[in-house]
Amino acid sequence: MSEAELDRSCMDRMRAGDVKALEELYDRHTPMLYSLVLRIVGRAADAEEVLQDAWVQAWKRAETWEGERGTVAAWL
Repeated sequence: MSEAELDRSCMDRMRAGDVKALEELYDRHTPMLYSLVLRIVGRAADAEEVLQDAWVQAWKRAETWEGERGTVAAWL
């Protein structure tokens, strides 16, 4: 299964309330997201806080991701 297929599967499972799906996405995408956020905000503590907020929003708003509009990584 490709990364994109794994991500789509995780999003479907997150929409159904599967916390393990969130954990899988977190493990796969946090390194890239952390690097991006750190470059934007400049401080590690701030980056960690922003990233935590982003993951909470991803969990709460998983239904807003539309696969035909882009990848899960771009949505995150």
